[in-house]
Amino acid sequence: MTTARKAIKLLEAKADTKHPQTIDNISGDVLPTPTKNIDLATINDVRLEMATVYRCMKSKTIETSDGTRLIYTLSAIGKMIELYDIENRLTLLEREHEASSRTN
Repeated sequence: MTTARKAIKLLEAKADTKHPQTIDNISGDVLPTPTKNIDLATINDVRLEMATVYRCMKSKTIETSDGTRLIYTLSAIGKMIELYDIENRLTLLEREHEASSRTN
């Protein structure tokens, strides 16, 4: 790739603010920046991610409309975690109740 082509790609990369990009040190190519894998296994993980999205919206790092969609999705994930936890607790209570009814 010619130096002019690389320079054009660099300028295009700077213009694209919605999708972070990384410049390869060896080839000079513009590559998509890898995103970190977010752990959303617990309600606390979801809460922390929601706070991160909120701070990004407040600092205008991401658009409010995009942040709102992310918060909505995180809320749905949080509800599923909550329902899963309630279901497991209910199942445990039912088993304990059945076991105590058999012994009485």
